[in-house]
Amino acid sequence: MLSSRTRKWGFVVTLGTTESIASFLTLSKILNNLTFFPNIGTLLALIHEVVAPFLGRVHCKKFSFRMAKKIKAVLKVQAIGGAATPAPPLGPVLGQQGVPIQQFVLEFNAATQDRRGEVVPAVITVYEDRTFSFILKTAPASELIKKELGIKTGSGKPNQEKLGKLTREQLQRIAEKKLPDLNTRDVEKAMKIIAGTARQMGVDVQF
Repeated sequence: MLSSRTRKWGFVVTLGTTESIASFLTLSKILNNLTFFPNIGTLLALIHEVVAPFLGRVHCKKFSFRMAKKIKAVLKVQAIGGAATPAPPLGPVLGQQGVPIQQFVLEFNAATQDRRGEVVPAVITVYEDRTFSFILKTAPASELIKKELGIKTGSGKPNQEKLGKLTREQLQRIAEKKLPDLNTRDVEKAMKIIAGTARQMGVDVQF
């Protein structure tokens, strides 16, 4: 089964057996280009006249619509993997947006059992119907550096008090782990970003 969510309307189209991937992509392009309709009736009429014949050629088994939920807020939070609690600062932040705090804590802890003890950032999307979804991010670069060197905190005087040194291999290991959340897909550039964070913490870098 293949499915596609259009960016503009949030519709979901599910296709059964298709003649080719190209057919599916063509259908997605048609739906993504539907930019203006006075009402849903006009939209459905257009689909019946224009899109439905196309669907017939690709043997559509199911054709359904679901309006995308309206987003109320997007929150960025951090908690300890497998050990989040409703206590501050997490609880009040979630409560202000109407997020069911205990439900989030249970789901977060279940999703981060393999990251226990690690600081785990999460991006929470809160919807107007009081439901939510979230995605997990990699730990902050500073946390990865501290874990790699076995230190508890950064230096208060990074230019004078040095806490350790990262080898190139350690730097690359951290950069590769952090890569999904950086604005680059180049490991060398990612290593430079991590090196900058390390120096700010009073950590020398072999780079």
